[in-house]
Amino acid sequence: MEVPRAVPRRRVLQIRARGHDARGTQIRPLTSAAAIGGDPNVAEWLRHPVVVPAAEENAVQAVHGAGTPKEARAVLWVARAPAPAPSGQVVTMRAWSFDATTANQWTDVDLTWDDPLAQGTYAVVGSECVSANALAHRWKFGDDQSFRPGGITQPVHGDRTHVYFYRPGALGVWGTFGAAVMPRLQILSTATSASHWAFLQVVRIA
Repeated sequence: MEVPRAVPRRRVLQIRARGHDARGTQIRPLTSAAAIGGDPNVAEWLRHPVVVPAAEENAVQAVHGAGTPKEARAVLWVARAPAPAPSGQVVTMRAWSFDATTANQWTDVDLTWDDPLAQGTYAVVGSECVSANALAHRWKFGDDQSFRPGGITQPVHGDRTHVYFYRPGALGVWGTFGAAVMPRLQILSTATSASHWAFLQVVRIA
């Protein structure tokens, strides 16, 4: 992520794949506030995805119109292709954690779940997370996983995240797991936080 010293009077985020397309792809809409509130802005490219070459270096470039240095952050969702969500009853599981996060890096937090799931295999089809000072959250399935799906995190329970994350199946299947080994949560925050609530939407598939 780069913040140029020569600052034009504009605010923009863009993705650049070096050697592929020097023009870059503009990221809009964006949030200019210090904290993420309800209904966060998300650049929706689900129907017209941006192709990111796997063998080339990619970067996010940020430009702002202030006269002093500013922090800029971008969270990107990358997938080979969404897997359609299965039919069936959606169950929303709730969990919490009081583990402290480390600012500006992904932090693993141990979760306590309200209720255990019945034995079986489940597909995750949505997720919400509430955590002060947090930007995003993601889930780890098993020990060997390159893709870690997640969403925007809200600072308070009264705020609503983007519809892609709370509407079951909007992004297809995020991952699958057995009831004996629940997914593990990681949180990205801008400052230390030690109170987290997670809501995981699942459908039993076996």
